[in-house]
Amino acid sequence: MAEEELLHTNSSYVSSDILAYWHLKPEIIDSIRYSADIMNAPLQVRSLAIANYVVYTLIDLDARIMEEIPDEIYFLLSEEGLDPQPLLNAMEYIQSI
Repeated sequence: MAEEELLHTNSSYVSSDILAYWHLKPEIIDSIRYSADIMNAPLQVRSLAIANYVVYTLIDLDARIMEEIPDEIYFLLSEEGLDPQPLLNAMEYIQSI
């Protein structure tokens, strides 16, 4: 990522540091911290970090949601034993409103 090369950090780390400053629960903080580095996420927060990663992937900075889930997300969910159906349901609901 460009921000890591230039600033030696990323928005996930900065966001998690802010959440830590606000004394949120460690699992919430770590799920955000590792959302940009899901393969190194501690096991106890890995599913939450993956969920954050998926949301970051599917929604752009202008709050537009992809119309379809990319194959890489399906593969990741499958590899981690996570059911994609809740994500599909949520996307379908959001697109209907």
